[in-house]
Amino acid sequence: MRTSTTSPTRHDRQATGAPVVGAPLSIEVAKKLGVPEKQIVVAKGGETMKFGDATVEIALAQHSTIQAGLTDIYAKLYENDSPPFTEDEKNEIARVRALGTFDPKVITEGTLAFGITFSVGLQGGADRQLRTDHAGRPGARRKARSG
Repeated sequence: MRTSTTSPTRHDRQATGAPVVGAPLSIEVAKKLGVPEKQIVVAKGGETMKFGDATVEIALAQHSTIQAGLTDIYAKLYENDSPPFTEDEKNEIARVRALGTFDPKVITEGTLAFGITFSVGLQGGADRQLRTDHAGRPGARRKARSG
């Protein structure tokens, strides 16, 4: 089983044809990255999907946030400690940033958690894991079970 969650690499898309599962906002980014429509699976939380021997329960989660102004402080630290970016590097940074989203709704609507149950785990019984597609925590509005 191979799936990808909203951060599909070129290798994932071309070599595996894996489904790309994500919240609507994340799927818009996947489309900009060139994920074929046939691989896209939109989820909002509350869904249960099967991938081979794995059952995936999907919950809406909350993306981690960073204190206002902290990103600017980090940028100043890098400027102080590193050589300046070349024009090519600046262009590449701008290109990559343009592929993403800065929509504030990502915090509350664009992040999913995945509860994965494998029918046969390491000890021969069912094996459950909780994964998130970002560094956030499952929010109070989560709709899938975890445990």
